[in-house]
Amino acid sequence: MYSLHILALLSVTAALHVYEDDGLQTVAKHQEVDTGPRLYYDQSTLTWDSSEGFCRQFDKNRNLCSFDDLCPWRNGARQFIRDVLPGDHWVAVKGREWVEIGDRHSVPCFLHSSRWGPPTWGDVPETRHYKGYVYCCKDTSPDPVPAIAYRYIGKTSTYDISKDHCRHQGRRLCYSSEVCVKSKPAHGVVRGDHWIAIKDRYNEWIQIGDSSGRTCLHHGPKYGLPAWGTRTDGSNINWVGYVYCCK
Repeated sequence: MYSLHILALLSVTAALHVYEDDGLQTVAKHQEVDTGPRLYYDQSTLTWDSSEGFCRQFDKNRNLCSFDDLCPWRNGARQFIRDVLPGDHWVAVKGREWVEIGDRHSVPCFLHSSRWGPPTWGDVPETRHYKGYVYCCKDTSPDPVPAIAYRYIGKTSTYDISKDHCRHQGRRLCYSSEVCVKSKPAHGVVRGDHWIAIKDRYNEWIQIGDSSGRTCLHHGPKYGLPAWGTRTDGSNINWVGYVYCCK
């Protein structure tokens, strides 16, 4: 159960909110609407997955915000939608990315991957002073997903074989957000233990089965990127075989 320390509440009028981080308190003025991003503070051990889970746990109609939600283009540059927090503060956004919302690096609104690559700490539930904040946005993704239903291509399938199968269909591997909509597989749960390749990053897989309550779990953050996903010996693996392709 997440500890919900609410820092931002719905309001159609200006209101004062207090942000707390390791003893630091900053009072900032915000004006929010129902569809706007909401800011929370959970804990400094947050990962990308637990940040996403935080939003889902608090409100099933909200999800992580996108980079554009928090840092839209204004006057030729990325502009943070809120007052910048003092110090170094990173929040998870869609696409397994992290964005700076503090003033540690002079200006906010840049992705970690754009300067230093994907952060290793983003998947590790260890205390970091620059983690803890979560932004949640209204989930406006449509229920219908523009994808072909699961296809079974055999137990010898790998990440590259799955990718090539989609390419030959004039399609591509789906992102995790297209495979799982509102924390459920878009085309239903498959009985048993079944992982399918996703486009989020090379050799990343997501669970579409009902094994051990892991439905919609990413393989990498929990178990690491699997060696079986890139094997070249043509061996059979019981937990692969399905592929899911998107436009």
